Amino acid sequence: MYVMSAPFSTPSASPAHPLRALWRRAALLALLGAGCTCAAIWIGNAARLDKTAKLDIVGKPVIGTAESLGADSYRLRYVHPVTGAIYSGIFRGKPPVDPHAVGKTSVRLVYNPSDPGSFQEAGRSHLPGAAAVALVVGAILCAARARRMFLNVIPRTPKTRP
Repeated sequence: MYVMSAPFSTPSASPAHPLRALWRRAALLALLGAGCTCAAIWIGNAARLDKTAKLDIVGKPVIGTAESLGADSYRLRYVHPVTGAIYSGIFRGKPPVDPHAVGKTSVRLVYNPSDPGSFQEAGRSHLPGAAAVALVVGAILCAARARRMFLNVIPRTPKTRP
């Protein structure tokens, strides 16, 4: 029986190694994983997650007041429940209350019991922390997928007992 080959085709001496076709996808996954890691680091630094998350975790809740000082700054104030001392601070960024509200508005705050001057609105680190965790998980999944791609291509050798 005669089998006709495709026109202008030449038989190759040996088929391409499976790792050759895999390197581009693995490189893309590595770049995607590195990008996810860099984005998580950038979000963590921009949101100061090292300080805000620690304060959200170990901080004691207290009710304080927030007062808008303009479009990009606001004042937070609370009275320490034990000593009665008043702590206040001016913060930059989006206020936790309506910027057009007149007067003071009650907000939930957390403060560090060992350093009462360190305080912030409660839950400040939740959204950036969740985004950073999701990006880190994405980076781990990219690395795991690239590893699995290589393990599926590499031939398995039988285990021999001595």
